[in-house]
Amino acid sequence: LVPDGTTAVNVTADQITIAGTLVVTPAGTAGVTTKIATPTVHTTALRLQARAVHLEEGPRCPRARAVDVAGEVSKSGIIGTLDPKAQSTFDLVCQRGVTDAKELMQADAGREGVGHTAWNNRLAGLVELGLIAEYTVGKAKRYRPVLRGEFHGN
Repeated sequence: LVPDGTTAVNVTADQITIAGTLVVTPAGTAGVTTKIATPTVHTTALRLQARAVHLEEGPRCPRARAVDVAGEVSKSGIIGTLDPKAQSTFDLVCQRGVTDAKELMQADAGREGVGHTAWNNRLAGLVELGLIAEYTVGKAKRYRPVLRGEFHGN
């Protein structure tokens, strides 16, 4: 995700921490010059906006959205890769739109040989990454994708 030419980029974050060694060097009558040697930068909830592409850091998983001139999201997806089990679970949730652990277990038809608890754990992991949303219907937990993954794997 590299903006071209002279594209303005807006950067916001809830927190930015810069660490390193501050090197102070005398500069004659001008005073001193300073430099941070071997800097490291840590961010929390980093958000970049460059023209029509937005990059957001989710709870633990970066996501990107392409936005058209009217401000409507035209594409969205995961930046990077998921482990194969998480990816297959995410793909199933995206295919179904709304689902639960029981439905995914039935859709898998025993190919992986895992039970209801394993599917619940996989879904909980995707919720933690911010890729799917969990809601309740009565006593049952249902899940739906937050984004559809169009950028993933491109």
